[in-house]
Amino acid sequence: MYDVLLRQIPRLRRVSVTSPYADKETAAAKLTDRAIFAWKPNPAALAMPEVDWEWVERDIKETLEIAGGCCLEIVMKSTETFALDASRLSTEDTNRRRSNKRRRYMPEFIYRESKTKEISFPLGGIGTGCIGLAGNGRLIDWEIANRPNKGSLNGFSHFAVKAERNGEVLDAKVLNSDLPAPYTGDLNRPQFMSFGFGPPRGTMAGIPHFRGGEFQGEFPHIR
Repeated sequence: MYDVLLRQIPRLRRVSVTSPYADKETAAAKLTDRAIFAWKPNPAALAMPEVDWEWVERDIKETLEIAGGCCLEIVMKSTETFALDASRLSTEDTNRRRSNKRRRYMPEFIYRESKTKEISFPLGGIGTGCIGLAGNGRLIDWEIANRPNKGSLNGFSHFAVKAERNGEVLDAKVLNSDLPAPYTGDLNRPQFMSFGFGPPRGTMAGIPHFRGGEFQGEFPHIR
């Protein structure tokens, strides 16, 4: 089924693996990094009179072991009630327990190579105006003018470093790694900036930069 989906819908970016009867092993083997493995835990776990936290932990651990090599997305949806106990998601003890479990099974969110392509990490408040930090270190999605502005650049804005010795510049680079493909340019852009003209100049793809990098982020922190 997954082969058919990926073949018939070449631009498919996210596949929901939701049903308790879904074969997560097959989904992980077929999706790999070709599409996001969107997993929704069973919301009933938090709606029971007594939450079986050990079962919740085993369920999450099992999915992480199966789909850890995929572009995994975990979304808690369709949770209509918490048995009149909202503290299950908000108390300090619950947050501490959740944090400790995450550190045990997901010590770091580290993205490399092709997995950095879809990242736009918000610098600033969500819904209050922000700038996105791309997976390769570029500044993108400049939404600072009271309107959505995805895909935007702000001239040649960038971070850079230089190394000097005795007043002589030894090296200088922008704090970016390689620009992800495609390199032929984007469709439906202004004249001389569209397909066939290469990446926009604002990506600074031709400026001296770093060969590679890793992206580690858990909102609101990033490294």
